[in-house]
Amino acid sequence: MRFRMSSVVLVDALMSCTMLVGSARAELRGCRAQPEVATLAVPASKHWVWVNDFVFPHMADGMAYLIDGDSGRYLGTLSTGYSFAHVLLSRDGKLIYSPETYFSRGTRGTRTDVVTLYDAGTLKVSGEITIPPKRASNVPMIANSVLTDDDRFS
Repeated sequence: MRFRMSSVVLVDALMSCTMLVGSARAELRGCRAQPEVATLAVPASKHWVWVNDFVFPHMADGMAYLIDGDSGRYLGTLSTGYSFAHVLLSRDGKLIYSPETYFSRGTRGTRTDVVTLYDAGTLKVSGEITIPPKRASNVPMIANSVLTDDDRFS
């Protein structure tokens, strides 16, 4: 099962505090019944890592996961569209740029390419720039998209 979160959610909050095994119930220590929404530090810790979830069986549903490299703790997820490759961080650490492709029928239909801007503190969408529907997205290359020195997407 995959979880979609538009804001920062801690991994232990994703798990239910109760597991059902047949008719038996087991209580898990340290779990919360409700997801916990938090605000991330801006700029991000230099030890936080964006992990790309690029898996061929679910290419239409790209994800990027933010992990604390020191503790291994999951900090949040961005939903990044079809054939996702990577995110780009602004120099001041306030924005996350994500080049994304969407199709009106999931994997077919009218194509829309965008650069989505996410707030780095909340992981919520703060803007979207529509670009011509011809963005290259070849794998496993990550150098297809860059930020110029003035933080403009290119």
